[in-house]
Amino acid sequence: MKPTSIDFQVLSRAGGDRRSYQAGDVIFRAGEAGTELYVVRDGTVAVEVKGNIVERLGPSEIFGEMALV
Repeated sequence: MKPTSIDFQVLSRAGGDRRSYQAGDVIFRAGEAGTELYVVRDGTVAVEVKGNIVERLGPSEIFGEMALV
């Protein structure tokens, strides 16, 4: 999802923890029960399906939002 802008001050007050990941880290795998929404603050995140990159996300983009539904 590509929002026009995200207010990180508002997000930080919502109680979420800030986390950092290194290149190659797996944040979660398809099929795992999700409980969190993720916002890319810096860098990029590659979304892979069956070993193929289907999307790259950058700053202010979100993923994992379906866990909140």
